[in-house]
Amino acid sequence: MSPCGWMGNILRVNLSDGKIEQEPLREELRDNYIGGRGINSRILYSETSPDTDPLGPENTIIIGTGPVNGTLMPTSNRFTVSAKSPLTGILGDANAGGFFGPELKYAGYDHIVIKGCAEKPMYLWIDDGRVELKDARHLWGKHTCETESLIKREIGDKTIHVLSIGQAGENLVKIAGIINDEEHAAARCGLGAVLGSKRLKAVAVRGSKTINIAHPARLIELVDEMYKDYRKSASYHWYTHYGGTVAIIDMCKAGSAPVKNYMKSGGTDLDRRLPISHDRIFETHTFKDVACHACPLACDKWTYVEGLGRAKHPDGGSFHGAIWEIYDYPFMVEFNQLCDLYGMDLYSVQMVTAAAMEWYEKGVITKQDTGGLEIRFGDKEVVKALVHKIAKREGFGDILSEGSVRAGQIIGADPDTTSTGGYGKGTDHGPIDCSAMADLTLSLSVSTRGAGHLRAVAPMAWGVSDSLPPKWQKVYKEAGAENLMDKPWISHPVKAEIATYFESICTSSDILEMCKNTTEFYYFYGYEGREKKDDLTWHADFLRAVTGMNIDREGLELITRRVLNIEKAYNVREGKIREHDMPTSRFYQKRKGGPLDGKGIDREGLEKLFDHYYAIHGWDPTTSVPKRETLEALGLGFVADELENKFGINLGSRS
Repeated sequence: MSPCGWMGNILRVNLSDGKIEQEPLREELRDNYIGGRGINSRILYSETSPDTDPLGPENTIIIGTGPVNGTLMPTSNRFTVSAKSPLTGILGDANAGGFFGPELKYAGYDHIVIKGCAEKPMYLWIDDGRVELKDARHLWGKHTCETESLIKREIGDKTIHVLSIGQAGENLVKIAGIINDEEHAAARCGLGAVLGSKRLKAVAVRGSKTINIAHPARLIELVDEMYKDYRKSASYHWYTHYGGTVAIIDMCKAGSAPVKNYMKSGGTDLDRRLPISHDRIFETHTFKDVACHACPLACDKWTYVEGLGRAKHPDGGSFHGAIWEIYDYPFMVEFNQLCDLYGMDLYSVQMVTAAAMEWYEKGVITKQDTGGLEIRFGDKEVVKALVHKIAKREGFGDILSEGSVRAGQIIGADPDTTSTGGYGKGTDHGPIDCSAMADLTLSLSVSTRGAGHLRAVAPMAWGVSDSLPPKWQKVYKEAGAENLMDKPWISHPVKAEIATYFESICTSSDILEMCKNTTEFYYFYGYEGREKKDDLTWHADFLRAVTGMNIDREGLELITRRVLNIEKAYNVREGKIREHDMPTSRFYQKRKGGPLDGKGIDREGLEKLFDHYYAIHGWDPTTSVPKRETLEALGLGFVADELENKFGINLGSRS
């Protein structure tokens, strides 16, 4: 009998020799890393090394679900894909929703571990425990939606679930992602290129197995309690109606939405954004709600755009055209669709094309470099042309396909023009202006997969709420920092403590594999229900009900720290230390205009904020390397031994 919650199986596939094996999910992995991102990171640490070529057959790519996936727990629909990133050369992972994760469990598997490289394009077909590799030569060159449709037709079942890569992944574009269920993207870190390098076009799955639940009655009680809790938040009602677009105008008003590749201060373009605000768009377009498995929010929206027909509403991305100085909703829908069809990371494409516009404006590149394209801000046709060229690695697109940081290095651009990659360890965090925002800068910087907003960002760090919920007012007051609640440019230790709290929430969500949109992490406008019972407590309650684990809030928080530390150790092993977390000089400049006019982050103050963050984690403040005593306390003594004995990294005294 399978353990409760987990299916108890890992599927291993070697594409080089076609060998397919099933192995038990070890109790040690379940107890110490839970699932999803946690177990993925543990496997990745053991099965790759600094010598691993991210695009070589020796790289391992892992698809992982969590123990609550496919149950009644609200938003229990996520899954994580992990590999050594071809974009950054460090730990890479990407997370997606939809129905693929639950279906993989119904087919009998918690994780898929894929190695090797096929001689010809293949796709993996998992049918209720029966697994085979099938010829995909007829799918190579197809976009993601067509690939999914053709596989469903070939199998003869429209209800199966498929993840696939598009032409970007096939062409080893380093900002290529993975698309499942037509619209859901595991986009970050270039993992689509890893599948492309292995000539694995897709994974299709169908399942009908049952997930054993330890305490079914308690699970139903918790689901009922959580639904009642959701309805206490104004955010819940806004989010279910508008999706993620609801916060973008407030981000603009707060100054955290960037303009013209950060050449203009966030919030200086409010008059141009208002005509495409969430309420205006919903007045002029028809939308259909779409929900992932077990989701009460239905934040996905489908709309109709003339010339495109039925298309996905690009959520928050619809407002980020300001990075190119483009304010056109139908265009953003089209851009989003192009990225999904090619299988590319929307944010990374935005950032590298915006950087190219700055390079062109400043004369770093000319028409001779771009193949005749005048890459000017505000030009929609140029953006579309670049999307096609990047996905196909054609002409100047071949350089941009390396991502903004590497592309800038190739052409000799000032690192400030690829500013978000400066502390992203090689990647972009997407269109977010964190200059003059110390807590936002810290949270984006320390992400273990490279810069990103889904790892540690507190909702108040965006500056989107007029006042903090009482819970956080109390935290600031107890830290003697109540006068700083409306001063985001000032660094204070309490901001590191809050970032660490939300880091645990994000990590917990990723190892259970549930959506962050229903956690405190995403409740920009306060959440009454979380005042008394925080997310880690909720997550521990659900884990006990589903799996029967003897775990409480403190035990779960310890596991999140273990996961973070093994990820941090992975990156330290790759040579990434404190200096790779620090922002470029553009983010220290004072704002010119907007709500934060004249404000800027003090460099010395920010350095001390990072010191405090590292100290909280038990990492050396000078290098950010985890101390031996920290790793040993988390049961990671084997990691400490390897870092010291194999890689010569000093971790301090032995306990």
